[in-house]
Amino acid sequence: MRAIKYAGEEAILGSFQDITERKQLEARFAEILNIAPDAIIATDESGNILTFNKGALDTFGYREDEVLGQSIDMLIPERFRDRHSQNMTKFGASGEESRKMSERDGIIGLRKDDSEFPAEVTVSSLDLGEERLFNVILRDVTERKQLEEQIRRPQKMDAIGQLASGIAHDFNNILGIIMGFTEIVQRRINEDPELNQYLELVANATMRGAELTKKLLSSTANRPSETEPTAVNEFIAQLTDLIAKSVTPAISVEDRHAVDLWPVEVDQGAQRQLHMGRLAVRMQVLRDGPT
Repeated sequence: MRAIKYAGEEAILGSFQDITERKQLEARFAEILNIAPDAIIATDESGNILTFNKGALDTFGYREDEVLGQSIDMLIPERFRDRHSQNMTKFGASGEESRKMSERDGIIGLRKDDSEFPAEVTVSSLDLGEERLFNVILRDVTERKQLEEQIRRPQKMDAIGQLASGIAHDFNNILGIIMGFTEIVQRRINEDPELNQYLELVANATMRGAELTKKLLSSTANRPSETEPTAVNEFIAQLTDLIAKSVTPAISVEDRHAVDLWPVEVDQGAQRQLHMGRLAVRMQVLRDGPT
């Protein structure tokens, strides 16, 4: 409005513009912002908070009047603020319209109660000539991280179980060989009670080791089988060779099986461990000399 002369008299000239549509758009925009479950935050170039939607209020636990005009640093743990500043500087200089950042970029949120949470953030910029604004869309990914960990945990445990099972079987095989040789030596030196006593200690320690591996194997018994097509004749030949190398030269090993057996689906590792375990047991109870 301004003063003018009209028909020789002082008058006020004013112009009016209907901003109903703009107000409706602003109201609609505010409604959309508050419906969005993600935290949506607008800041100026200095990082001062200009808008803070309902999703942001719920995520961080603040009231609107507690954050408007404050630095966005209040929403970031102190140890990550320098990295955040560097990321924003790089983004501003890159010329990109938007950039997505995650926990690996140091995006950790800080709630009003000082609790922290992992987050994913999409930052976009708006150049208004003399002024530049940044819009931040932040999502709390705590629940997703927990679900991912729940999925990974059984996989880790299964891998540990497979490793423990393999080690236990191999260790049991070693114990069986030690026990077998110990008993053979015991039978040959019965005339030396002192040396026989030492061998008895070795045998007892071996039995305790076998009990420990039995407990370890029982804890991994639910591991799913990993079968594969197997040429039975070839597998038996390999197993026979392995057994022959595990016993004393005084023990002869031979296999008797039909020729041209069909291939079958077999967990080779489990079968190998099973038969070597049986061999260990047989050698432990061997009392009457090699046969």
